[in-house]
Order: sequence, then C-alpha cells, then structure tokens
Amino acid sequence: MRARGSMDIVRITLIVVGVVCSILIVWQLRSFILMVFAAVLFAVIFQAAAAPVSRWTKLPHGVSLTLAVALLLAAVGFILLLFGSQFSVQMQSLFSQLPAAWSLFKTRTGLLDLDRQILVQLQEMAPNGGAVLSAVGSLLGGIGAALSGLLLSLVAGIYIAAQPQRYLDGLVASFPYRHRANVREALIAAGTALRKWLVGQLVAMTLVGLLAGVGLWLLDVPSPLALGLIAGLLEFVPVAGPFASAVPAILLALAVGWEKAAMVALLYFGIQQIEGNLITTLVQQQSVDLPPALTLFALVAFGLLFGLLGVLLAAPLTVCLYVWVKKLYARDTLASSTA
Repeated sequence: MRARGSMDIVRITLIVVGVVCSILIVWQLRSFILMVFAAVLFAVIFQAAAAPVSRWTKLPHGVSLTLAVALLLAAVGFILLLFGSQFSVQMQSLFSQLPAAWSLFKTRTGLLDLDRQILVQLQEMAPNGGAVLSAVGSLLGGIGAALSGLLLSLVAGIYIAAQPQRYLDGLVASFPYRHRANVREALIAAGTALRKWLVGQLVAMTLVGLLAGVGLWLLDVPSPLALGLIAGLLEFVPVAGPFASAVPAILLALAVGWEKAAMVALLYFGIQQIEGNLITTLVQQQSVDLPPALTLFALVAFGLLFGLLGVLLAAPLTVCLYVWVKKLYARDTLASSTA
C-alpha cells in the first residue's frame, strides 16, 4: 500500500510539473502563437475570397486562390492609384495640423499646463526618467514587431490557405484519438464563425469609413479622406477603436469652434449608433453574438498579455474562444448556435 501511495504521489507530482512547464513554454511562445493565429486569420480571408472564384470558374482550389489573391492585390493597387496621392497629402496635412489643434484645445479649455502635468505624472512614476524612455522605446518596438509579425503572418496565411485540410488534419492529429472528432468539429465551427465575422466586419469598416469621410466633408473638416480611412481601419478594434478615431477629428474641428467640435462629436456618435444597432446586429445574426462586456474584457486582457498585436486581434480571438468553449465545454447547456 505504501508503494502504491508513493507511486500515486510521484505520478501527481509529474503531472503538476508537466502542466507548469507547459504553461511556461506557452507563455514564452505567446508572441509566436499570436502570429500563428494571425496567419490563420489571413488564411480565412483568402479562403473566403477564393470560394466564389472557385464556384464561378470551376477551377481547382490552388488556381482559384491565386486568382483571388491577385484580384485583392489589384483592387488595393487600383484604390491606391485613384486615391493614394490624396490620402498621402491629407495624412501629411492631418499630422501637421494636430499639434496646433492640441495647443488650441489646451487654450480653449484653460489647461495650458496640461503637458507639464502629464510630464510630472510620468516623472512621479519614474523619477529618473529611465522608465519613461523605456516605455516609449517599448511602444515603438512593439509597433515595429507587430508590423513585421503581420507581414510574416500574411505570407504564412497564403500557404495555409493553399492546403487548409493538410494543416487541419495535422492539428487534429496532435490530440488524443477519442477527442479528435469533437476537436475537428470545434475547429471547423470556429473557422466558419470567423469567416462570417470577418465578412461582416469588413462591411462595417467600409460603411463606417464612408460615413465618417462623407460626414466630415459635409461639415468642412480638414482631411476628411484621411480621417475616414482612420475611422474605417480602427473600427476593427472593438470599443477603443471608434473612440480613438474620433479624437483627431474633434481636435481639428475645435480649431473652428466649439459648435463645430460638437457637430463632429455628434456625427461620430450617430455613426456608432448606426454601426451598433444596425450593422453589428445584422452581422451577429449571421455570426457569433458576443456579449459587449466580454469583448471589452477580452480587449483589455489580450492587450495586457500580447501588447499591440493582442489589441488588434482581440475580437477574432474572442470569436474563436467563444465558439470553442460552447462546442467543447458547454454545448449541452447553451442552446444558441455557434455558426
């Protein structure tokens, strides 16, 4: 009995050590894992673009994927050809006007020493100033790492989209045999939900960008194309993105007066009401109905864990995790559809 008890203790100890080591390994590889997910995200986009090409032309999957990628690149090139110079000029104008708009904001609000107060707060958090410089360097390094990681994931996404079944089979094969059917079902369901979410999100980003650009143009706010592009792109980031996109527009409008700034704020508020009550509702009917609080907490959690790239990918990560939880752990208690 003692020998058996000793063996049980050894087995439990080994299991605990194995779990702890696995968690540490995953933590060390967290950036790599996020890049892999980004590659899968790009693969889903390419797959969604290749599906109608394959259906209409009856061509093999590889040829359809090549045509779809070529068409996407051609569309981007065409847009840049038509509006690239205007976007470039307006972006330069936007960034050149923002410092003056910020100064005017401090003057109009009576917060002339706002910069000094912020600097004092930073110095109190880091008396020697080293931590502030380190934080700025980390932020710049994080942006560079995120961009390079997304570029690598883009290339990897093309390879995954070319042979999706091969990578799916390989991933499923890494699980115990008795769980493989459920894991395969959950992965396929997550891929379907992710594809529908991405299509809906692309529609939302396009409409928000158009509404913001046209609305700002009608309000005679400087750089409406650039601000509309920013609003459309930041729409991909839930909760925080729409608020961040409104800040430069309101600052520029404040240079004209409080009335203009209030009109711009109402414009962005109206756009978000349309997006939240109409566009998002239609998207969620076809995809995953994510609770807003869950999305907000996921944004904060993935931002703390993975940095800037985690913020960018928080929403699609939450979609996948939400479907996996429902499929693998709560399918008997949650009756709502996951696809």
